[in-house]
Amino acid sequence: MKRLNLIIALLSLSFNSFAAEGLSLDDLGFNASDVKVDKALTEKLEKRNWMLKAHQYTALGALALMSGAILTAGEHKQAKDSHVALGIAGATAYYTAASFAFLAPELDEKTPARGMTVWHRRLAWIHFPALLIGPTLGYLANQKYKKGQEPTGMLKNHAAITTIGFIAFAASALTMTIEF
Repeated sequence: MKRLNLIIALLSLSFNSFAAEGLSLDDLGFNASDVKVDKALTEKLEKRNWMLKAHQYTALGALALMSGAILTAGEHKQAKDSHVALGIAGATAYYTAASFAFLAPELDEKTPARGMTVWHRRLAWIHFPALLIGPTLGYLANQKYKKGQEPTGMLKNHAAITTIGFIAFAASALTMTIEF
């Protein structure tokens, strides 16, 4: 038992003398300038983080609203009020989510996208134009129906274009939500 107490006492003394000296950044191989906190960069990172989280949550809400719009769509000559309301709400949420991503501050050092972020951005090139054009065509087609006219040309394809955009949007959200 004496031997154990002696070992503990020696370890305690050696630890205390080591702790009293303390480690410096130089001991660890860093210069003070290497670990200096950049407040501007920290603020930019915090703002970017907040905006990308808002982008994510708003996009998930947009997906839910768009799902409702798709479920309330039918083969009617004129769109139901619920379809129109959910479509407008979904589009508004979608454009809000997109604006959070587009307006999030970029970092000075350009880091190339990697992993699923690459696919997320690639799919945006499909869903953004489709979800910009599709609802517009739907609105114009509905206006024609209200006037008693049959939509022609691209107006007839609003459902297909919007569905392609929705599928690409859902796939884009899936790439960032589920780890593959």
